[in-house]
Amino acid sequence: MSIEGNLSIGDEWQAIQFIAAGQLNPRKAVAELIENSIDAGAKHILVVREKLRGETLLRIQDDGRGVDHCEDAGKFIYSDDIATNLSRIPTHICDSIKRKLDAQAREKVIGEFGIGILGFWALGQSFHLRSRTSRSDTYSLIMERQKRSFRVEKAKERMAEAGTEVAIIGLLDTTKRLLSAQRLGDYLAREIRDRLLGTGAEIEIEDKLPGGGKVHVEPMPFSGEHLSDFTEVVTKSGRVANLELYMNFASTSSEPAQVGLYRKGTRLVPNLTDLDDLQREPWTLNILEGKVEYPFLSTSPATRTGVARDEHFAELVSALNSIETIITKQIKQRQKELREEQESELVDFLKDAFKKAFRDLTEYEFFKGPKPPTPPKPGPLSKVEIVPSSIAIVSGSRWQFTAEPTDENDYNVREDVTFLWGLSPQIGELHGKEKKTCEVVAGKKPGKATVSVEVRQGARSAHSTAEVKVVEQSGELSTVTVLPRVCMVWRGYSRNLTTTCTDDEGIHIPSVAVQWLCPPTHGTFSSIAGLKATFQAKADAPLGAMTVKAIAKIRNKQLEGSSTLYITVPQKVGEKFPPYILSPEPLSSWRSRWDPDSFQLKINSEHPDHKRAKQEGAVKEYIAMLYAKELVLINFGKTSTPSDLLERLVEVESRLFPVIRRDLSG
Repeated sequence: MSIEGNLSIGDEWQAIQFIAAGQLNPRKAVAELIENSIDAGAKHILVVREKLRGETLLRIQDDGRGVDHCEDAGKFIYSDDIATNLSRIPTHICDSIKRKLDAQAREKVIGEFGIGILGFWALGQSFHLRSRTSRSDTYSLIMERQKRSFRVEKAKERMAEAGTEVAIIGLLDTTKRLLSAQRLGDYLAREIRDRLLGTGAEIEIEDKLPGGGKVHVEPMPFSGEHLSDFTEVVTKSGRVANLELYMNFASTSSEPAQVGLYRKGTRLVPNLTDLDDLQREPWTLNILEGKVEYPFLSTSPATRTGVARDEHFAELVSALNSIETIITKQIKQRQKELREEQESELVDFLKDAFKKAFRDLTEYEFFKGPKPPTPPKPGPLSKVEIVPSSIAIVSGSRWQFTAEPTDENDYNVREDVTFLWGLSPQIGELHGKEKKTCEVVAGKKPGKATVSVEVRQGARSAHSTAEVKVVEQSGELSTVTVLPRVCMVWRGYSRNLTTTCTDDEGIHIPSVAVQWLCPPTHGTFSSIAGLKATFQAKADAPLGAMTVKAIAKIRNKQLEGSSTLYITVPQKVGEKFPPYILSPEPLSSWRSRWDPDSFQLKINSEHPDHKRAKQEGAVKEYIAMLYAKELVLINFGKTSTPSDLLERLVEVESRLFPVIRRDLSG
């Protein structure tokens, strides 16, 4: 014997109670009522908390269309019979009206009355909804908490304009503190952020209770550095999930960074880490802030919060998994960069503080590191590049190609190198075949050819090619390019640069005058030959990026091109004020150690004193004390008694810490 049938609800009232109890967050119930207003086309929404005839109430007013629709026999229809429309709200709880809308209407409606209206049970004792359309009278729907009955009646006071007003009377003691203007405003700014941005609806909150105030709800902006490379992921079914992610390194455990899960502008889940399926990096790092928007997610029929673990959710989780490792690496790399920046800033701060404190301590020798090594000679030949790699020139004109041989670290190789150039096919003449720079004189006929160079250094050789095209004529000057566009040059050394002046089609324009410019603090041009120049860096040039410009002029037209040069020195052990590195050794009692060979101060980041200083925001003072200790030991550690060393330490710190306190406060 077998029995078949369909699922059904045995106790309807018990199911309704279960649905109402599912709304655990009272502010979420307010957000749903406001979303209903937005669904009805409201542009201005006023939320008022006040006391009236001894009862504390929350009132939500909007200027929308009013309750102008209902569901009848499975069909969704608009109607000005507002009494009927209101009566169908409590009798069609959990009906998925949106499935009965056509595609165009579904795009405009996120939720409808009846989906989460029972959320008022989490707010107060009674629910009063007044509404009218532009062509109807005003009617009221009244419901009581934990009661099955409701009534719809003509309102005693007619509303002046179309819209809806909801009043929740007898606010529960457990919800009152959550509904202050500021707390409710902060919640709505995040919860319905995208609905506000997408519709332009404005929300004002007026709290008339003691200590209240007025708040204009602004959509919550996300904080941090935008991850612009991750704006969407595509699921297995080809659907797109939109991402807006930021790295917020200022987040804390008390104010964590959150990535919300959204559907059509409504936040379903406040933080992805609330979902077991996404309890992994990068979401659990407390760094990412923003949203994941996927319109194909499903929610509970009783409320817009939460997300159903169906096939659409599974596809989204799988799609997010494809970018998680990349984002995690990017976050950790950025964390490392920020940490190094902070450490560098702290070292600069301490360097300045020690300099001021030691003005009258002439018997001390400051931190001395080994002299920086002289720049080593470039390594053996590794590769060669022809500059430019391609050019189009006018028949009868000339162009010079330059070979730039370098070692494996991209330093120029100049010693004991020979060159041999070639041109195939012969579309012109080739001059200077055995020099660093060769010249191509274009023939009269258009064509294409390959310029090649072989560079030798002893038994080593390197090869490269470039393309040259001969055309009949060129157009107007359009682009000025300096090559190489990015390169490196040592202090005291030089770098060759070339300018190309081309028209819209990339054809070189002959007879262009070029003026070369560079910051005089960084270097000069030791030689200039038309479109080519040699930049000579000063021995004391500032380290880092600088810009070299080439200004091209022909007839009445002038254009500018530029190149970025990074002035550097070979890696050296340290500067005059030593950097510090954190060396975590939780089982060791030492706080710091001076390492003269690496010219670094090693600090035990797992020592209880370091942890305490970090927790109390006194890291600068603590590390300064460690530098002072090591400086005293360097100067007097081998010649003084312990008592004398303590006196010396007091001597240094009595001068150092007033400077630090003054600099920190200023």
